[in-house]
Amino acid sequence: MKKETVNVEEPVKASSLFKAVLAVVVLLALVCAWLVFQIDGENKAFSAEKSSVVVVLEEKAQPLVMAEFEDEKPVLSGEFETPDFETAPETEDMPDNADENVAHEEQASEPQAFEAQEQIVEESLQIKATENVWQNPPFIAIVVDDLGINVPRTKDILSIKAPLTTSFLTYGKHLQEFYQESLSAGHEVMIHAPMEPKSSFDAAPDELKVSMSDEEIEKNFSEMISKFNGAGVLFVNNHMGSLFTENKEKLNIVMKILKREGLFFLDSRTTANTVGEEVAAANGVEYLKRDVFLDNKNDVAHIQKQLERLENIARKQGYAVAICHPKSQTVRVLSEWLESLKNKDVKLVHLRELMSIKRKKQLFDEQNSDVAPTNHEK
Repeated sequence: MKKETVNVEEPVKASSLFKAVLAVVVLLALVCAWLVFQIDGENKAFSAEKSSVVVVLEEKAQPLVMAEFEDEKPVLSGEFETPDFETAPETEDMPDNADENVAHEEQASEPQAFEAQEQIVEESLQIKATENVWQNPPFIAIVVDDLGINVPRTKDILSIKAPLTTSFLTYGKHLQEFYQESLSAGHEVMIHAPMEPKSSFDAAPDELKVSMSDEEIEKNFSEMISKFNGAGVLFVNNHMGSLFTENKEKLNIVMKILKREGLFFLDSRTTANTVGEEVAAANGVEYLKRDVFLDNKNDVAHIQKQLERLENIARKQGYAVAICHPKSQTVRVLSEWLESLKNKDVKLVHLRELMSIKRKKQLFDEQNSDVAPTNHEK
């Protein structure tokens, strides 16, 4: 009987080949998985980067104001009348949506402002010649202009609980809502009235222009004021207005309305040739002027330096007024400065309180102007 021989090498070869193929397949699968992981990671990174770009673009798409607001114009040597104090050139700060005129809601009646004005004058007259309480400590008022246009920046200012004076543009958004929030934060509300600058740019939908008739100016300005009924407003200051505040005839119409309404005027001094003080005096309107612009440059070091300058002016004359804007660095530096006040010899007050202090200082100076003998009288 013939034996059959079994070839054991063939199954062994087949088994080795299968293992080799399986190893290759597993290796390819691992490579594919790694590639998929890498591609997915890159997609996520790209998506995140894209989102960041979108956020940045959206933030830049809604600037607080145009570039001219950020940059300080050059100051000509000898241009200004009071070299001891800053009289900056006009910052013609134009909101990006200056052509949007927000409808104003019906509001409650405003308290009689002239009663508060008379009270300030009466308090001033009660001061004795030997008392210089107006100077102890030096007093500072900080006015934040251009509110009501950029909503997030406006809310940043309204979140600060301090005796700031908040000045809302007459064509701003949500005026009634914002000024009520401002009052709740302990601020004093005032009117930021757009007036014609020397540039040809159309500044605002309700701007006062020198080309307007007396009747147009009276109508438009009265409408501006009426938007703030219920806010207890005492002060108006000019938004831009380098051309308008140099015009006695047109500014006289504004002052007559301020006198009639019992309102005061804060001169932003956007031009060295403003006639604000002269025309206010001629109409019996209480007047204050801006001493320092804090943030012509949206820069931390610059704003800090201007605040130091503000303090020095207050120490020199007993009080000082600063104007700033709801810029990113201003909010930051201002918040830090407010925290530091507890260790300083200056006091932050509302603009209406500063007016009372000014009146007391004037009376003190008048009563003591000829008390001290001159050298030739000794």
